[in-house]
Amino acid sequence: MTIYAKIEDGIVSNIIVAEQTYVDTLVEQYVRVTDSTNDAAIGHEYDANKNKFKAPQPFESWTLNVDTLLWEAPVDKPAGATLWSEANQSWIIPE
Repeated sequence: MTIYAKIEDGIVSNIIVAEQTYVDTLVEQYVRVTDSTNDAAIGHEYDANKNKFKAPQPFESWTLNVDTLLWEAPVDKPAGATLWSEANQSWIIPE
């Protein structure tokens, strides 16, 4: 079984787990989700030219890497960090 994202007007509207033979019978556009396509979730955009999904911008300060379509924080994430503080523009490492 494989994960597929249903695309409507360039936006993911549903996620299913199915066999390719089933997906081939569907009229709607479904795109296979793989390691190279980025994660897909409802509401993500799909760029057909790059065959990649793009999540909504998580924080105002983050910028989009136009090659990978992944959002990047303005500061590299240190090991152990789990949360981004937009107010402080820094990563939070739990104690």
